[in-house]
Amino acid sequence: MSTLLAFVSVLLAATPGASQAPYSRAVEQGVSHGFKDCAPALDRYVRSIEKDDTDYAHVGIWDKGSPNRHAFHTITSDRSGNNVAITAFSAAKNVAGGCDVAAIQILHVSMTCAEFRETVGKKWRFYSALGGSSAYKSPDSDGVMVILSDVSGGHCLLVKQTLEFNG
Repeated sequence: MSTLLAFVSVLLAATPGASQAPYSRAVEQGVSHGFKDCAPALDRYVRSIEKDDTDYAHVGIWDKGSPNRHAFHTITSDRSGNNVAITAFSAAKNVAGGCDVAAIQILHVSMTCAEFRETVGKKWRFYSALGGSSAYKSPDSDGVMVILSDVSGGHCLLVKQTLEFNG
């Protein structure tokens, strides 16, 4: 259980910080095809979650005709023991000239949602019922929310949504 808690804690606590060069593999895929302006902002997000750039799989989607004028989207998949995290990252220019960045993490963990709330999520505040699931807001950021849903086998499906507006 302590390995699981460490895995989930790191993923849920991840916040964007200073980017490093070169870009992460997930963002480099877009950069190599012309996605440039929002690459630094997106790379901060990818690196905040994917700490080891060699330890995840990824696939990206972009506008092949004008990649720097539109959003770039990449999905990563990371496994730790019996736990898996799939994260979707997107970045796009906004009308203010900045780059809005979004990330959605899907985590299937081998603890109940009640156990999550009592350990890792005890500081998160209830936000809304969501058709049998519950949404909680981060204690650190209004742009971060987690949705918890009990699944079979006494496990919990966590969906973490992060949105950052820049510009």
